[in-house]
Amino acid sequence: MTAALARAGRYHHVAGNVEVKEVVLDEGTMRDRYVVCRNPDEKTRDTAIRGQILEGLAAAIAGSDDRSPAERGELACRLRGKPAYRRFLRLTSGGLLRINRAAVAADARLGGKFLLRTSDPTLSAEDVALGYKQLLEVERAWRDMKTTLDLRPV
Repeated sequence: MTAALARAGRYHHVAGNVEVKEVVLDEGTMRDRYVVCRNPDEKTRDTAIRGQILEGLAAAIAGSDDRSPAERGELACRLRGKPAYRRFLRLTSGGLLRINRAAVAADARLGGKFLLRTSDPTLSAEDVALGYKQLLEVERAWRDMKTTLDLRPV
């Protein structure tokens, strides 16, 4: 997965605001094809959400250096209980809480991108991306219909 995202190549514009590029990692007969999709609007949204998470994390660990090691450990456990904070929280060798800048940079590189995998050689990268986008629309419509009708599991 990481190799597919790191592979260089040109993105091609697809309907809407989605851009795609195809990546093939194995040339065997049952190879997996990856389609890397990029959405500039989602990148902007991801950047804003990441900024809010980092502000909250910075506020939560502010002043933690003055606390006892036991209190810092308890705070670290509470913060790691929140998935949004867990990925950006770092504990130094001295037991201090810091924001993991390497994780922030890695997350920023992935902003607005998602990866699709297919083994169907007949589908183009555009068809894979558009099919996935239609699937999301169908699932959203089904979810809206269930909430409107107040359907319960059968």
